[in-house]
Amino acid sequence: MIDRVSNVSPSLDESSLVYSIDDYLRRRGHHRAGSMWGDLLRAIEQEYPGQGTSIETGCGTSTILLSNLSRSHTAFCIDDRNSENSSVTFVLGCPLFNQPCVDFIYGPTQVTMPGFEFKQELDLALIDGPHAFPFAELEYYYIYPHLKPNALLIVDDVHIPTVFNLYRFLKEDKMFSFVRKVHTTAIFRRTESPTLPDPLGEGWLQQEFNRRHFPVYEGYEKLSGHVPGWVKHLVPVRIRAAATALLRNARKRPIGSFCGR
Repeated sequence: MIDRVSNVSPSLDESSLVYSIDDYLRRRGHHRAGSMWGDLLRAIEQEYPGQGTSIETGCGTSTILLSNLSRSHTAFCIDDRNSENSSVTFVLGCPLFNQPCVDFIYGPTQVTMPGFEFKQELDLALIDGPHAFPFAELEYYYIYPHLKPNALLIVDDVHIPTVFNLYRFLKEDKMFSFVRKVHTTAIFRRTESPTLPDPLGEGWLQQEFNRRHFPVYEGYEKLSGHVPGWVKHLVPVRIRAAATALLRNARKRPIGSFCGR
């Protein structure tokens, strides 16, 4: 979760659950992992019919919201209660938190999710754990086989380049329809399409993103493909190597730093 400005959305109904969570956030302040608020929480509430089974990686205001909307909710997160401005303490200390409906699975998701037994199909899953590559994809791997048709899949912080790659993939995948993007969070809905690929199989060509974009060539490879072979042989090897290196370097772009969890 990336830090966001703490601000109660003026368009919210003051009697609503989301307004009350927003108000708690404003008075309490952000926890160490940052918080969802306002328009995003309201979008989740609008798209999710509730009374289902939900999970999330990470915890915060979304945990408070889903503890009230879901029949059963599981939060995979780090137990940071000994840390300053703890995320878990933020949730447990909220008077709106419906604790009996929530199970906390403490530890890195890279460790806890592989051993977790999914006993029920999921109506909602929120990916907001560690953001470095390939951890969002790892969480997706353990989640996608358990999403029932019409379930919501929510991916937070899609402005991070590696998470954006997952977002691009999901927008083209037949298993999901894109619902909306709120700030830097994307909401998808599971379609009736078969679950592909088999989690223990291959099937890369069955995925729409791969079908549309295969094969991928680097810029220098595209240029090289348009140069006749007899012309290449006229250019000294050292010059060809230097030109290839120049084209490769031209593709590199500096990426700014991100403040993740």
